[in-house]
Parts: sequence; C-alpha cells; structure tokens
Amino acid sequence: MAAMDAMNGRTFEHHIAKLLRRDGAPTGPFTAEALSIAAETGITVVHRGLLEQWSAGEPLEVLE
Repeated sequence: MAAMDAMNGRTFEHHIAKLLRRDGAPTGPFTAEALSIAAETGITVVHRGLLEQWSAGEPLEVLE
C-alpha cells in the first residue's frame, strides 16, 4: 500500500490500467449481479464513464 500511496496521479492511473489489462477487466457497464457481488465483498465500483472523466481532470464528486 505504501508504494501506491507514494505514486503521483498519473503513475497511479497507469498502475491501475496495467492491472485492469492484466486481469482482462471488461469495460462495459456493470450488471446488477456484479454490483451486488461488489457490495457484498467490499469492492469499490467505479463506472468507466466516471473514470474517464476523472482521468481527464474532473473531480469525482463521490470523493469530495
């Protein structure tokens, strides 16, 4: 965790993108079942559209 905490925004984005590509993460919308599983297991879900906006410099309101 310390290594990620030390990353700047761009490096963190590249790290997350690498992990997503490595694991073959889909980029489509989440199904209701996927959202339910995420909620049950404590996984934070970020919608692709919001991630794109965030990457482009828009603040994520959920983090404010």
